[in-house]
Amino acid sequence: MSIDVMNCVWKHAPVASGEFAVLLALADYADENCTCYPGVETLAAKARLKPRQTQNCVKSLAKTGLITVERGAGPKGCNRYRVEVETIRARSIRQDATQAIKSAINDDDADVESDDDLGEGGANIAPPQSATGGVHSSASGGAMECTQTIIEPSKIPSDERERARANNDLDGENGKTETPVPDENPKAVEREFEKSFRDWPTSISDSRPAALTEWRKLTPDERQMAALEADRYRTACRATGRKVVCAFAVYLREKRWADLPEREPEPLKPVEAPPFGKLWTAERMRRLLAGPEVTDYPLTAFEQKSIDAGTMDRKTVIRGKQVHQGWPTINRMDDLAVSRKGLQLTPERAVSLEQAGMESVKVSEPDEVSEKWEAWKAVFDQRAWPWLPDPGTQPYVWLPAGGPDGLAEFEKAVRGKTDDGGERLSA
Repeated sequence: MSIDVMNCVWKHAPVASGEFAVLLALADYADENCTCYPGVETLAAKARLKPRQTQNCVKSLAKTGLITVERGAGPKGCNRYRVEVETIRARSIRQDATQAIKSAINDDDADVESDDDLGEGGANIAPPQSATGGVHSSASGGAMECTQTIIEPSKIPSDERERARANNDLDGENGKTETPVPDENPKAVEREFEKSFRDWPTSISDSRPAALTEWRKLTPDERQMAALEADRYRTACRATGRKVVCAFAVYLREKRWADLPEREPEPLKPVEAPPFGKLWTAERMRRLLAGPEVTDYPLTAFEQKSIDAGTMDRKTVIRGKQVHQGWPTINRMDDLAVSRKGLQLTPERAVSLEQAGMESVKVSEPDEVSEKWEAWKAVFDQRAWPWLPDPGTQPYVWLPAGGPDGLAEFEKAVRGKTDDGGERLSA
């Protein structure tokens, strides 16, 4: 960093806002030869600007001769920038300040003859004020004295003053001056306005300047709400039988969106439960514990004849029918699970099942027997429940924690949650 280049930019740079920030960033990177090689992203971060804004500022500074850009002349083909300190001094803002004081005093004999009268900073140019609060006598004595008021230049850059004036920010209550929000981009604000204005039903006959003025008076949050609630406001107007809504300027000035009723909360999205996963198996177990959906199992003529002949056991036949016919929803779940399709649960159901204790259980393999897996199969057979479908190559499935001994605790956790409205099968 070259201190001389930095001082030159601080004292004399005849630019403001983004261009000044970029010029100052280049000066901070510059060496004793006033050159530097920062990339656009690096320069933008230094200047607190977006890369596109930074590029525009660089073009403007190069066009006015305050910097020189040599494309591809830096290391590894990057651009080389040179801060033209002599040009900056020649166009010093302190010279403009001198002319501003002379014009304000309106006196050809004003005592401003050199840059030394302006102070070190160049921008704080007001001379020391007397006890009269900035009002000085034009003569050292005599009965007819007239006074002259020195008008200090504004400390707010001109482009920000214009933007603030458009937003009515410079003249607040009791003459209070408010500094405009520096991050507000006037063009971006106007683009946002155009999107909302062109969709307004009366935009063809509305006064665009009046609506834009009201738009600029709003805070960023208010503008966001105005755009978000515009369609809902128009719908509310139609519901009351109004054929014509108000002008867009009236909508903005009176903040009519604030009178709308609160929005209904959006329904939560369903929770996906993959097959054989924790939620899927918990829901399957919950349905089994709720009892069979079908309880009437008519016997076929062959079954009845076999039972009468003593070749079949009635209880065994009924249990077999319960396994295959008692839970049609579970049978549908199983068919989809084989195709790797799961469930969509309501958020409330998913939360309740997540709280029920589950654990992963190793699936039995031909050369290895999982004791817990076999114990669960025995429970299902005892209760006449349909066993889990083939999990394929999946080595583990989820079942209630603690094995069959933990089934009572699981049932207690899901008790009262056995209605049929908590899930739907995936298509």
